[in-house]
Amino acid sequence: MSRFLAPIHFLMYDKVLFLEAFVENYIDIAKDNNVELKELNSLGEIEKSPLDRIIDEDNIHLWIQKKVEIVENRFAYVVSEILKSDKELMIELLKYSYRKGRNENFNSNVDDAFKFIISRFLDGMPCDNSISIIESNEDFVKFIIEIDNHEKFWEYGISSETYWEIRNKYIKGLLSSSRYDLFVENNIYEIRG
Repeated sequence: MSRFLAPIHFLMYDKVLFLEAFVENYIDIAKDNNVELKELNSLGEIEKSPLDRIIDEDNIHLWIQKKVEIVENRFAYVVSEILKSDKELMIELLKYSYRKGRNENFNSNVDDAFKFIISRFLDGMPCDNSISIIESNEDFVKFIIEIDNHEKFWEYGISSETYWEIRNKYIKGLLSSSRYDLFVENNIYEIRG
């Protein structure tokens, strides 16, 4: 079956699992703070078996797209329920995000930083052109989020801006062991020293 799968399918599934790790940690934060997640089970689950053992080989793209939708909905729902319960818990969500980024032990150049970031987040397929590099050289990379593929999942009472705040905190953690930092203005990002 693996002959039907391309590297992009494994990359997309790895991105699903990356976001699911956030979901699982945030579920623990919810439990620790008596936040009920009544609708979580109805949103579906993410399997953690090797991709070539669980994917529907008759419809690879639809299967992957469904998993993307499930994990994005799970993430938006869990975060929203936590913050509707207590906005102060955003501190805990951001602490986890920063630690997760820091624990990557990244220490390379800006080009590698950009590649690493796009290898983690579900911004669509490369052909979707949701992120474009505006300018880059060996000291910095400036890119723009052309299409926000996450906003449509944030229908649980909390703004999708929360997604970007959590994501940006992860990137800051990622860059914390390098000589670079993240600068954001609107949907334009710059990684530079």
